[in-house]
Amino acid sequence: MRSIFGGWLTTDSNNRLGFTIFLFVIYYCLCNAFWLSKARSDAPLPKLRRIIGLDALEEAIGRATEMGRPVVYNVGTAGFAASSFASFATLAYTAARTARYDTRLITLMSTAAILPVVEQTVRQA
Repeated sequence: MRSIFGGWLTTDSNNRLGFTIFLFVIYYCLCNAFWLSKARSDAPLPKLRRIIGLDALEEAIGRATEMGRPVVYNVGTAGFAASSFASFATLAYTAARTARYDTRLITLMSTAAILPVVEQTVRQA
């Protein structure tokens, strides 16, 4: 018996792929239902560790504000890489804090290709 998927999901007696997929979908749905019910219950939430670097960032912005100096932020040298996208999130946090304290923010980047993303991130913050 041939299916519309070109033989990938045939369910004849020689190929049990359809039954295996069915069992996997049932298992997936049961796991989702279990974790959703656990999340909706009044069970205590696990303790999360504070990120020490973000506390130090807050302190550095406060010091720059007290001294009347700008905050210099370097996005990185990788262009559009995973490290740059993580840096954009930190840049948004830094830009929001500097805007709250009315401190000037200078952002450095190595390539001009990420300039529009950096500008938009700072504007939104």
